[in-house]
Amino acid sequence: MEGRVEIPRDDAGYIRRQCPRCERAFKLLYQGDSEAATQTQVLELYCPYCGIPSPSDQFWTNEQVETFQAAAGKLMLDDLKRRGFQVSVNPPPPPLYEPNDMTAVASPCHADEPVKIIDIWEAAIHCPVCGQGFTI
Repeated sequence: MEGRVEIPRDDAGYIRRQCPRCERAFKLLYQGDSEAATQTQVLELYCPYCGIPSPSDQFWTNEQVETFQAAAGKLMLDDLKRRGFQVSVNPPPPPLYEPNDMTAVASPCHADEPVKIIDIWEAAIHCPVCGQGFTI
């Protein structure tokens, strides 16, 4: 079984992420059809807020995870239906939507890997690639 879930981008091409430690939301830039190097070339990311690293595949938002689980469940239910089983389906979660919010900043060490942070953030920011702190 194979499926695909589209993660929406804002108008500037950023997708939402959520730190698994502090649970604050931020956005990373997609470049072309693949996500920027922060997702495709490194195994861990640093949260721009708390600066704590975690595996890069742990930065999905709660809503994204719910959507992935619903899509996987639908694939399994469709397979069971094809095999003749009678199954019921829970309603799917609402479609993902990405608003045009947050402020884009680029770290001095990895300027080609910009990140969007919440507008009211006044403390230091950490580069998502190497964790170096900086201020804007």
